[in-house]
Amino acid sequence: SKGNRWQLLIERLAPGTLEGGEVKNYAEFVKSLGALRGQIGSARADQKINTIVSISSLHVYSQAFSLPLIEGENLERAVDLNLQVVSPTGSAENYSGWQIIGKDTSSGRMEILSAFAKRDLLDRVKQALREADFLPVAVEFKALALTRFLREAGSGFDKLKSYLVLYLDASGLDIIVVRHGELYFEYFNS
Repeated sequence: SKGNRWQLLIERLAPGTLEGGEVKNYAEFVKSLGALRGQIGSARADQKINTIVSISSLHVYSQAFSLPLIEGENLERAVDLNLQVVSPTGSAENYSGWQIIGKDTSSGRMEILSAFAKRDLLDRVKQALREADFLPVAVEFKALALTRFLREAGSGFDKLKSYLVLYLDASGLDIIVVRHGELYFEYFNS
């Protein structure tokens, strides 16, 4: 955004550049990112632009799980152990992340949302972004980004309520459950 004004910049990808959320023509992808970078501009042409990358849910596996109310190092260890258990493949093949999505002091439990994405797929996208003078500072999947948008900008959004969100685009149908302003469950059908 410039000041308080949002700008929408578009760079069309050549056919076959991305297929099913994966980079199929790396050189063309970098070229398109470079053209987008040129549209954005900055004070210095060689300055990298901080970027949050939102990827298709097609290549993301998410899972919510419950833990006792714990904090600090014990929480980190408990989450790491649970990530190993719910991971769809070995940890060397995936990036993973997690966040607390709910706490219930009356039951003494907390809920954690975990997400896993293919390491090789993300490494390729991040490398292409760097080559085009973008600096990827965070990667998230579409359902998480949409939930944050609804929570922060949704007209009439009530954090105390639960919502069923249907999101349809060219890649497929995303069915999202939002509870207490947090992504709780996602089902993606391509």
